Order: sequence, then structure tokens, then C-alpha cells
Amino acid sequence: MRTRIVAAVVLAVVFGLAISPALAFNYDINFWLSRSSRSYDLLASGASIDSVNAAMARTPAAGIVDLLSYPADVDAFKLADSIVSAQFPKDLYLSDGTPAPAGLISQLQAKFKPEDAQPWYKARYGVAVMTADLRSLPAADRLYAVRSGGTDLLQAGRMLPAEPCVILAETKDKAWLYVQTARSCGWVASLKVAVAFTREHWLSYINAKEFAIVTAPSLRVEQDDAVPALDTLEFPMGTKIPLMPAANVPAVVRGRASADSFAVLLPVRRADGKLQVVSALIPRTSDVFAGYLPLTGENILKQSMKLVGTRYGYMGSSGRDPYVMASDIFRCFGLELPMSLAGWEAAPLRYQSLKGESSDMKLLALRKSVPGAILLGNQGPSIFLGQYGDDVYAIAALAAVKVQPSSELSYALEPLPYNGIGLISLKSIYADSGNDLFSELRAVIEPIPR
Repeated sequence: MRTRIVAAVVLAVVFGLAISPALAFNYDINFWLSRSSRSYDLLASGASIDSVNAAMARTPAAGIVDLLSYPADVDAFKLADSIVSAQFPKDLYLSDGTPAPAGLISQLQAKFKPEDAQPWYKARYGVAVMTADLRSLPAADRLYAVRSGGTDLLQAGRMLPAEPCVILAETKDKAWLYVQTARSCGWVASLKVAVAFTREHWLSYINAKEFAIVTAPSLRVEQDDAVPALDTLEFPMGTKIPLMPAANVPAVVRGRASADSFAVLLPVRRADGKLQVVSALIPRTSDVFAGYLPLTGENILKQSMKLVGTRYGYMGSSGRDPYVMASDIFRCFGLELPMSLAGWEAAPLRYQSLKGESSDMKLLALRKSVPGAILLGNQGPSIFLGQYGDDVYAIAALAAVKVQPSSELSYALEPLPYNGIGLISLKSIYADSGNDLFSELRAVIEPIPR
């Protein structure tokens, strides 16, 4: 019984439900929007966002790559340097808690040897046909540093359906491709990528002038017996899907009237691994938007709030960590964002450092910030909702946190497995350092050019 009471108290503190006024405002974005005169302003035009993306790609530390200008010639030996694996601990465990086989890392590294390839060769071009994990080594199995699990040491990122990539290498058994996306690089299972016949073929698909953006947390395609590959296809928030040009949309698409739907063009993988584009219908009543959403505080909060209650997932593995959360939200506006703390600190965005500032100065800086700004802490980015009293509220992706003890007899902070995206009070959540998340704020960043 005591355990249940403690859990209830802890969760009340985490979600900010123990504060006044009444609970209703916590998930009501209108409450937060009403606290700023800038909530409905257009923060950046499409042209400004394009210029930020271009500047991001020119800033190596940001980690964003312009795939359209990526070199077509691959230096096999230079590539080998970029594929250098991270250092792994001596003891490794599989997902079921059993010790990993001896020599596993060496076996995985041996799947691709640069000396087996030509010194120079041409890159290929691909498109993800489903959500796909990027891996630091060519292996689907999860690998952990502790028997109880935690962070998958092989997870290197995530690709969304219809996301383009440059293919730089392939394992000898052709089961894995080493790819570069706009945000990260890593090994991806070949079955999850369709290879374009030529670069021009690739460009004709990824550069579609008309497209839709998935604005739901995730969206499933309706079953179509004519294209079984689409039956299990799911689009996470921020997925960009090319549209059939409006003038070319037929009245009927594979037996269904198209008038009430978006006619989208989806990538599928042919039996030979090549890219094929098929048409499909997504109801107009679905949570999708034709083109990019206007970048306003209102729209940022709407997208952020949709993710509250969804799963945490390190680097996109079965969920969203802080970087993937921010990336998915701002992809809806056409903005590419970094996937590391160093990348965020180098990004060409309006950046106000909060390191070393007093609590009062931090509150003053945040009072001037637009709802939907990014709060950068040691654990990564979160989305600023606003202030209430002397506290600050945000939407954050958290794996595990610490909270105040529920018993007056205890002085130690209590660990709480969070594993989700939630609406939090920054002064009620503590990091491993023992500081609350408000104290650990590094900067407030507005998603507009410096």
C-alpha cells in the first residue's frame, strides 16, 4: 500500500499536478499561448528556414549534411575512417540479458573491409521504404553494457519512410548498407531501403514540389491488397511524403475515389532492390498537412503536445529521445535540427546562453521567449511552454529522472523510471548531478536565424 501512495505522490510532482490553479491548464495550450504576445507571430518564413538549413549544412559541428551537394565519388579508405566503431565495454549483453558471444564486435566489424572494395567508387542513392534504425555496426540485435538493458550501444539514429540517403558502402552479404542521411550516418538493413536507378531518378522523387507532412504522432496507411508492402507502413511525425501533382490526380486510384484524399507517392522496394514509386490515398481528414506548417509558437506547441505520453526511445529506437523529439516536431516546419548537444550549441539559431546566470536572470530571459522555443539542458533539447510563478514548464523526453523524496524521513532524491515524453516542471525534476533541470539549463534557443 505504501508503495502505491509513494508512486502517486511522485507522479503528481512530476506532472506538476500539485500546483495551483486547477489542473485543467496543464495540457491546454491556450493557457500557455495566452502568456506571450508573440505566440501567434510567424517566427520565420519558408525562405528564412531554407537559409537556416543551408547555414546549418555549412557548420560542420552542427552535424547536418546537404545530401544534394554530397560528393558522388567515394574514397574507400577515407570512408573506413568514418566507420570507425565506438569503444565498447568489455562486458556486453544481449536483449535477453545473456552475455554477448566472445568476439562479437570483431565479427560484426569484419562484415565490411574497405580493402575489399575499389579505392574509389561511385555512391548510390536510396530512399527508406519504412521506418528504419541506423546502426553503428551492421547488426539488428540490441547490445547493452549492463544485463538489465538500458541504452542500446549500437543505435546510431533513425530513418523515416520516404527519407533519402546516399549509399556509401555495402556488406559482403549485401544485407546491410552504410548510408548518410541529412542528420546522421550508419548501417541500415538493405530490405528497408530502395535503391534508385540513377541520381536523377532519386532526385525526381525526393525533390517533389508538392508534398504532405505527417503532423500526427504517427499515421498508418490503410491496407491495400494490391500493394502488400504498404500494409504495415507507419509514418512518424515529420515524415515528408511526395504528392501526385494535383493536375495529374485521377478520379479513381486503384478502385477508390480520390476526391476526399491526398494522392501520395510512396517508395517500395522491388524484388531486385530497386526503387519503385506507387500511388496511395491518405484521407484528407487525417492529421497531415499539405506543405510545411507555418512556424509559429502556436503550431510548435500543438505539435509538441501531441507527443506527450508517447514513449522515450534512445536515438529513435522504438520511441523518441530529446533530439529525435525536437527533430520530428521541427521537420513539420521544414527545419533540420542537430542530433547532439555539441550540434545544438553550434547551430546558427538565435541562441542565448544561460550558463552561470542566476535564477532571476534565467527567469527574465525566459519571460521574453516565445512559447515553443527550445530549452537546451545537459540532457538535450526540450520545448518551452512558459512560466507560472517562479517555475518553468516544458515538454521533454526523459529516460529516467530523480524527484524529491516522498517521505519526510528521507533526504535522498528518489529515482523514477520515466521512459516517455511529458509535460514537466523543471524545478521538480532532478538530474543525476542532484541539480534540478532548471539549474542545468544551458541556453534558450529560438528556431530562427541569428
